[in-house]
Amino acid sequence: MRLEVDGLSVSFGTPRGEVAALKDVALAAAPGERVALAGESGCGKTVLALALLGLLPRNARVAGSARFGGLDLLNPRTAAALRGRDIAMCWSNAERFFNPVVTVGAQIEEAWTLHHPEARHQARRRALELLDRMGFRDPARVHRSYPFQLSGGMNQRAMLAMSLINSPRLLLVDEPTRGLDDLSRQRVLDCLREIAGVSMLLITHDIGLVEDLARRIYFMRAGEILESGPCPEALRHPAHPYARELVRAGA
Repeated sequence: MRLEVDGLSVSFGTPRGEVAALKDVALAAAPGERVALAGESGCGKTVLALALLGLLPRNARVAGSARFGGLDLLNPRTAAALRGRDIAMCWSNAERFFNPVVTVGAQIEEAWTLHHPEARHQARRRALELLDRMGFRDPARVHRSYPFQLSGGMNQRAMLAMSLINSPRLLLVDEPTRGLDDLSRQRVLDCLREIAGVSMLLITHDIGLVEDLARRIYFMRAGEILESGPCPEALRHPAHPYARELVRAGA
């Protein structure tokens, strides 16, 4: 299924007036393609992800279109039906999103049983299989651990397992290497590299991550796409001054 975003604009109503977050954004990802959205913090990358998931707050005003396999992602019912199953999200700083008083394994299993209540008996097996795929030497120990008992990188890989448990067709990955040390970053990158057959939108300012994983990159600043192109060519010879600075800073 193909992701197609065309002319997407998002603004937020505030007591001081409208605040624009996205301005006429257009991007696409073919089935199984890895696409990167790169830009500094606060430029609108996560707002785009929330729009695709149907999770924008009530004060958001949206124009344009966003479709996945021809289905309208800006329709709340359609987005809700796809979210968590056909379209999944892996958030950055995963320990902030896990419930601290519930084991990691139970939370991964919940993501399965929510969409497959008739197959609850498969949840534990699937969770352990995915934790093994994420490179954990002892998946059972991670499964029974609480988030505070795991490192930041381990939590990130566990969240990646949770986002994959329903075999999504599109995976949105938001700053997966943020705040990680070099070893943890490499392990997360290895996990992402091994994911096959899934369209992926990598939201990041980590140019090294883009170089290793993405087929195409879109550069965003202040809610606008400034430039896009295939990788690695777009990273070697960016045309826009901001894109050049972003690449230089991440080199």
